[in-house]
Amino acid sequence: MSVIVTQIYQVVIKCIFHDLCKSLYSVLMSFSIILGLWFYHISYKILLQQILL
Repeated sequence: MSVIVTQIYQVVIKCIFHDLCKSLYSVLMSFSIILGLWFYHISYKILLQQILL
């Protein structure tokens, strides 16, 4: 009986951990995309200023 409970417990922990990892991954991905767009925007403005000057 305790073996079954332990297996169920492990499966539940794996599922929770997997969901956590997925949400963390999506947060990191969106953060890196925002950061990349911001960096692109800044470098684009600097490039425009260099051309206009």
